[in-house]
Amino acid sequence: MNLDQARAYMLSLINRDRATKGVGPVQLDPVANNAAQWHSDEMAKQLFNSHWHPDGSKPPQRYTKSGGLNYDCENSHGFLPCPDFTSEVPADQSFTASEVEREESCYFDEVPPRDGHRINILDPARTHVGVGLTLLLLTSRQNQLREVTSSQEFVNRYGRYLLSANEMKPNVPFIFGGVLQPDVTVQSIQLLWEKEPEPLDLDTLRRTVGPYSYSYPNPSKMLLSVFPVPYAQKPNVSLLTKGNQFKLELLPDHNWKPGLIYIIMFVNPGRNKPVEASQIVVPYTKN
Repeated sequence: MNLDQARAYMLSLINRDRATKGVGPVQLDPVANNAAQWHSDEMAKQLFNSHWHPDGSKPPQRYTKSGGLNYDCENSHGFLPCPDFTSEVPADQSFTASEVEREESCYFDEVPPRDGHRINILDPARTHVGVGLTLLLLTSRQNQLREVTSSQEFVNRYGRYLLSANEMKPNVPFIFGGVLQPDVTVQSIQLLWEKEPEPLDLDTLRRTVGPYSYSYPNPSKMLLSVFPVPYAQKPNVSLLTKGNQFKLELLPDHNWKPGLIYIIMFVNPGRNKPVEASQIVVPYTKN
């Protein structure tokens, strides 16, 4: 199979696995495809296995950089250097059914407590997915082996959004707005902060234990949380809604430290609890 065919086949496997637990299907998302493919390619070229990239970026940053404005949660499977083998990412990227099946199984066959990838596949809030697949050839004097790296970027897509800018600056108005699907309403929007990423060496990303070996955390520093009700509005932030339309107007605080701002919107899609509908990452600078 070529890459497009392999992506479609992995999508069918994902939806097969979701159906075993009574969860509805997801669709392919072109923006998430780009984010997933970039990360899969980099893991194959540089031989590491991590949700982080050597530049220190995490999945939400890479998805936002690819043009995504929805909520994104990543599964990824890389490959580590193999003694006595040289590696190559061939120009001819083709895949067998069994290779794609093996990648899906490595995620879905996980068992608790290390079953975060399986939980991600089965999350009913997911509506779309991006798939990245990269063929890696390993060659020794006697053998040539085929290995595959992969990435799945699961997306909660509940509307269409726009930003007034791709960064925030102190006391410069910033707007985040859009239109949600019918019968979906905004529950709240949170702004969280974390420091700018620092480069990570490949030895760190290749370790099988430690903070970069499994799941990745969301930022823990809350800057503000706003709800679409009159008493929740503040001098520097307001969240206005009209039916399924919304607009967040923000004047970033000059006391915030430079770093990354996560814009996380929770929506009510008719389920028992709100779900994340955006996880947009923009830099906050004072320049």
